Amino acid sequence: MPVMRFSHGTLKPGAWNDFEQLYRDLAAERGDVPGLLGGVLARDTEGGDSGYTVSIWDSVDSMHAYEASDRAKAVAARFQPFYSGDYKVILSEMRLWDV
Repeated sequence: MPVMRFSHGTLKPGAWNDFEQLYRDLAAERGDVPGLLGGVLARDTEGGDSGYTVSIWDSVDSMHAYEASDRAKAVAARFQPFYSGDYKVILSEMRLWDV
């Protein structure tokens, strides 16, 4: 069953533009990630230094395999300096996809 991984984080003041550029750069050079169906970066409309990433995976196993990989750990390390400390992840099963 497909799953969505929602991450919400608050960035250090003024860090959004650099964070977004890094997200774009890494997405462009990502290549194939087994099981990854797509992703979204969204900025909070009321809190300019916080936002969400949403990744859609073909299965929870694919997502966990990626998260355990050296590749994922290297990507996470690149983003870590931007966060102010507030960071939360929620995993959800996709029950209906009507896009």
